[in-house]
Amino acid sequence: MIYRFLVSFFLSAACCSTLFAQSKITQANCGDKITGEFTARNESLIFEIPLQPGQIMEAKVIPVGDYLKFRAELYDPLDTEIIDDPSGTFATPNQKYRNMKTGVISARGNHKLVLRNFRDFHDEGTAGVFTIHFTCINP
Repeated sequence: MIYRFLVSFFLSAACCSTLFAQSKITQANCGDKITGEFTARNESLIFEIPLQPGQIMEAKVIPVGDYLKFRAELYDPLDTEIIDDPSGTFATPNQKYRNMKTGVISARGNHKLVLRNFRDFHDEGTAGVFTIHFTCINP
């Protein structure tokens, strides 16, 4: 009985680890221009950026080529989602870049911008290179 449980547990773990690629975390700062790359299906890339109360952060993501599609989410230091862009570039086929701009930031600390090369669990994602540029405005 225990043997059967262990076999099924390891088989299910192997299945799920190939289904979703692990997230990669990249440290970023205001003013940074970073080149990133999706190298697997169902991949999430995390950009961690320190922000201060009163700042406005803008992230412009520019894919290389015509086929990379992505969505974006922004989380505060407590991992509460504050911006969700579920359609991302999936909704507009000819869009060459995506610009995300926050409202005035309330919390001090590391915020996480998460880029995903899949829209939902029905998409498998594509590989591709992009550039992301972070701008912070101190009103």
